[in-house]
Amino acid sequence: FRLAAGRRGVLAIRDAGHAPCLHVRETLGRHLAEIDDQLTALATLRATVAEAYDTAANGQPTDCDPDQICSYL
Repeated sequence: FRLAAGRRGVLAIRDAGHAPCLHVRETLGRHLAEIDDQLTALATLRATVAEAYDTAANGQPTDCDPDQICSYL
C-alpha cells in the first residue's frame, strides 16, 4: 500500500504554503482505480478457475487419457 509514500508529496505541497487536499483526493482516486482494476482481474481469474473446477468436478477421472498429464489442464 503506497499511501505512506504519498505523504512526502503532501508535506511538500504543504511546505510550499498550499493546501494538499486536491493532491490527496487525486492520489486516493488513483488508488481506488488501481484497486478496481485488481478486483476486475481477480474476478476474471476466479471465473476461469471456477469453470475449470466445475469441469473437473463433473468429470470422470477414468475417462482421462493416460497419455496426458490431466485433461482438465
